[in-house]
Amino acid sequence: MELIDEKGRLFGRVNIVDALVVLFAIAVLAAGAALVLGGSDTPDTSERMHVTVETANQSATAVTSGRVTYDGADANVTDVYRTPNRTYLRVALDGTRTDDGFQFDRQHVRLGDTPTVATETAVAGGAVTERNTTATFDTETTTVTVEATVDDSVASAISSGDEQRIRDTTVATITGVDTASENATHASLDVTLALETRLVDGIAHYGGSPVRLGRTVAVETDGYEFEGEIIQR
Repeated sequence: MELIDEKGRLFGRVNIVDALVVLFAIAVLAAGAALVLGGSDTPDTSERMHVTVETANQSATAVTSGRVTYDGADANVTDVYRTPNRTYLRVALDGTRTDDGFQFDRQHVRLGDTPTVATETAVAGGAVTERNTTATFDTETTTVTVEATVDDSVASAISSGDEQRIRDTTVATITGVDTASENATHASLDVTLALETRLVDGIAHYGGSPVRLGRTVAVETDGYEFEGEIIQR
């Protein structure tokens, strides 16, 4: 049997012109579907990066997990770590991966950047200290013993169970205290503290610095305050 007969029919059955029209229609429909559904070969460049913003701004203590603006663009705080004199915000930035690296709101995100993080009730400027990190902070309770010499009135006020709090967060708890008279007006103390610390490369940090022997730690409650040197951890 000839492929196309003398009447222009394919295999003697279908007119070749009609067959071409059908094939053209199928091609048009396929092209339209590809446009509607999107090409499967188009790469997805969307990317989420978590960064740490460190701030000493007092208003940052009011920031909680949830929606914020990061230099005016929408972002999300996924975790908050509060410590004396510092607040650390873990912020999720939904941006894009470009040939030049990650961009958020068409800007590169670099260590040392100084973004403003804002909610409806708080505005805080800070610095980016970590990039490409996890959504939550790695924390632990670190127990230390500090020694101090304080006024007798302060020594008599200190007791086990006292807490230092920042807003609704307990950052340090006194778990033990030994007192000895120093002179007629002062007493020497050995105070055991449970500090809520943040791990940075496996090292416990409190108040923005590593927890180490010889370091001075300030303790402040509603009723008293004192400073002591870490002698054991």
